[in-house]
Amino acid sequence: MLPKLDWIAIKDKYSSNPVSHTKNGKPFRIWRITEDTIFIALPAHEQGVSRVNLQRAVDLINQGTVIAGPADYKRLVCDERPAYAWGILKDFSFV
Repeated sequence: MLPKLDWIAIKDKYSSNPVSHTKNGKPFRIWRITEDTIFIALPAHEQGVSRVNLQRAVDLINQGTVIAGPADYKRLVCDERPAYAWGILKDFSFV
C-alpha cells in the first residue's frame, strides 16, 4: 500500500512539536493547522501550505517522481511556500 498524507498525524506531530526545518536546515514554526491548510509563522505574517498541494506532492512521489528539494516542489507541484512544504514532506519521510 502506498503511503498517504495523514492529516491527523500531521496535526498531532505539530501540536506537540511545532518546529520543522527547510532543506538548508533553517527552522520554521507551524503556527496553526486547519482542515485544509498548515500555516507557517513568519515575522510579519503567516503563510499557508495547502493540504491539496501536499497531497498532490505525495501522489507524485507515489508515482515515482522525485521531489529532491523546494525547486522541484515549486516546478512539479506549486509555488506555494515550497521550502516549507518540502520540510513538511521530509518530516513525514516522503522525501
